[in-house]
Amino acid sequence: RLEVDRLVAKQLLCWLPQLEHDGERESREKNWSPFKLGGALFAEYSLEPRLVLAINEETGVGTPLLPLSSSPAATAWVRKLGPVSGGTPAVHVPDEGVFIALAHTKLFKKKKSSRTATQRMVYKHFWYTFEDAPPFRVIGTSTPFSLPTQRAQVPSIQFATGLQRTLNGSELIVSYGEMDCHATLASFSLAQALASAHGRANARLAPPLLRVLALVLETGDAAARRLKRLMPLLRAIAAGPDVAGGEEPSSGPRHQLTVALAADCEAGSSGLGAALQREVASLPARLACLCCSWGAVAQRRADEANDVWAARVAKEVRCEVAPSDTSGDGVLRGGAHGALPTKQLKKMEKARAAARHALLQELSAALSGVESLGTARRSRVCVILCTGAVEPPPLCACASATRLRSEPTESPRAAAAAVLRHGGYQALLAAAAAAEAAPLSPLEAACTVRLAHPQTVLVSASPSSAVNESNAELMTLLRLSDILLAHSPEQQRQLAPLGGLVWSKRQPTTRFLEALQQRALHRTRQRVPAIGSDRACRRLLSAY
Repeated sequence: RLEVDRLVAKQLLCWLPQLEHDGERESREKNWSPFKLGGALFAEYSLEPRLVLAINEETGVGTPLLPLSSSPAATAWVRKLGPVSGGTPAVHVPDEGVFIALAHTKLFKKKKSSRTATQRMVYKHFWYTFEDAPPFRVIGTSTPFSLPTQRAQVPSIQFATGLQRTLNGSELIVSYGEMDCHATLASFSLAQALASAHGRANARLAPPLLRVLALVLETGDAAARRLKRLMPLLRAIAAGPDVAGGEEPSSGPRHQLTVALAADCEAGSSGLGAALQREVASLPARLACLCCSWGAVAQRRADEANDVWAARVAKEVRCEVAPSDTSGDGVLRGGAHGALPTKQLKKMEKARAAARHALLQELSAALSGVESLGTARRSRVCVILCTGAVEPPPLCACASATRLRSEPTESPRAAAAAVLRHGGYQALLAAAAAAEAAPLSPLEAACTVRLAHPQTVLVSASPSSAVNESNAELMTLLRLSDILLAHSPEQQRQLAPLGGLVWSKRQPTTRFLEALQQRALHRTRQRVPAIGSDRACRRLLSAY
């Protein structure tokens, strides 16, 4: 059974709803496919979206290899046939730089007279290949087919469990069962199997799926100008990972985007302007405001019912203004799931609606009989919301394990730091400027993320004016950044010597998205950040 940090599991729920604990999942999991590379053991947990675990052979603990990815080839079969499952262990083909394996799917034939699963269900297998480096992204899949049979006709159940390359390297031997009774072996040409997986039009390396935080630390007119400049990039991120390859906006799984503002998000008070507010709200993203506080909900209003106060507390503690296409807890209605069947999405949404109702009932019960939120009651609120929320509530320091306790955060700085530490973001997009009242400086934000998640890609938008090289904090931030956003050709030339990739607004947004995705993959493989950046951040944060 997959044991994973509950915060990590919640961060992946938008793409992998099976990580949500339920009775069936607690009792069993199956169709994991193990393979080895360089002496290390890995297990394929999900083919689409793609999740591979690095297995510690001494403890049995499986660590998810992030970012996830979504294969256009596998998505096409999921959309047409339904979920696909693992099958055989993968075989390494080093001269091609790939692994190859067999997966299976179930075709359900509608027969009104059928009473058993074997009468209605037909197993089909397909070859798939994936890269031989973490996070092991899928490259291509073949058309589903039936395996050879010893029986008079192809049985409805065929299940491949073994795969071996012959000594001469030209063939693959597949072992499989038929009708759960007969053991069978069959040989396939390796060259033909590879060609069937790579020959289809959508065969290409799967783009990664990223959790991206766009952080705007300015307020008023400055925040409005910053958001206006960032909107083309935010739209590209929200459109989906395939856009980077020149495709149309993705109909499969998409990046998860959160836009966090230091400004007040309520209409008419942020200075963003009505048109820009509507544009931001139209993004398939979660909108969070870092100006939230316990003080705003500390007292029950006159004649306020428990459930009304509970809803107000939940919204404030989450620092959330949910756009119309979300479920109210920051989970998009189908946008990130993409390829899941409508029936499954409706079932998931119904289950989530029931979970939200239960959470608000529990919160309402916790507020019963009190008129204000003291420290003990705030802790109880955090325990409830940290357990039920997908995104960690900024006003709570959520425990990463059941033996630890979630506690309230009492300052805007601590709330902002909690978002950065516990959000599990693979990319942080922020400006190199902030309002004086901002809870964190841009460098503090970058360092908080980098120290908590060394693989996070840092994207910094440089100041609109010329870069002041005498500003030590600014220069440190720019050197830490993986990607720098320049406002002019002159600034682009000025930033080039700093070492990061420099993107200009004159370049296509698809190039930015492609660079972001490639940097995220590079950091996954790099594992450890540069020691200089680590020291720079530790020196800065030790002063606070």
